[in-house]
Amino acid sequence: MNFGLRSQGILLALLMSAACERAGPERSNDTAVIVTPPPETPSDSALVLASPWDSAAGSAFLVVGPSSGEAAVVFPYMDADAGLDTAHFNLGLAQGRVYDLFAAGRRVGSGQPGRAIRTDVPDDCSAWPHVSVTTDSQAVGWTVALERGRFVAAAADSIAAMPRPDSTRLVMELARIASGAPGDTVEALRGLPYVVRHGYRFAMPGAPPIILAEISRSLPQEASPVQELMLLIVEQDSLTSRYRLAYVERAYGTEETVESTELLVAGQVTGRSEPVILLARDSGDGVTYSMLEREGPRQWRVRWNSPYAGC
Repeated sequence: MNFGLRSQGILLALLMSAACERAGPERSNDTAVIVTPPPETPSDSALVLASPWDSAAGSAFLVVGPSSGEAAVVFPYMDADAGLDTAHFNLGLAQGRVYDLFAAGRRVGSGQPGRAIRTDVPDDCSAWPHVSVTTDSQAVGWTVALERGRFVAAAADSIAAMPRPDSTRLVMELARIASGAPGDTVEALRGLPYVVRHGYRFAMPGAPPIILAEISRSLPQEASPVQELMLLIVEQDSLTSRYRLAYVERAYGTEETVESTELLVAGQVTGRSEPVILLARDSGDGVTYSMLEREGPRQWRVRWNSPYAGC
């Protein structure tokens, strides 16, 4: 399984029925995430508590850098609209602590952030600080890390790695759900085939089997190419065993600018019952991170968004 920001998974196009013609309400994640403003002179711990991020998940998390021995340190207490180019980062919130390293939804070892690493960032760009990471010998291919003992990951099964009959069935199911998803407002794309770029199935305590998938449609016209990327979360119905839509996001644009989404890790924050999904959102020139949280049967919301890092 590949959890890189540009992994492709399987590409299987299916012609949609007239259900694609249905229009619906606007995309569900257009509603702004409510952020409680911090005090005028807050400490770092107060900022963590004021953020929509769940403080039980830790005061920082790591995303692997150019090598397994380097990582970007993401501070989730920062407001989503904050500018990283002028921010002050307290690396002490991450250094000296032990982190669980995850790959493909599984814990693969542990690591400890060390010295700050200087990165060359253009004047018109921004970035999270980078640090060296000392890992144990088992930590191969890790992608994201959270403070030790703060997160229980759910192993993710890639649809691409499943036996062909199972993957074909799930791709058809996802295409069926995508065809009836609300918010289909780009008339030029209606009736075009859907492509399942990647999909992951996982099970978490207190929830039915869940699939997170990214699905695309595109109109490759030379003058003004249009592409849509849909992020779907579907949950399996206990009575019919069919999957039903639980969450949808839509992004439109060109292939170079449209925002794609990748799963970093899914599971539960220690001491919490609600399943959560940590995502990376790549817009070509930069990235943001989001945490989605399940509130009930087929009810998910964006709990937290990070500031933008990029150009």
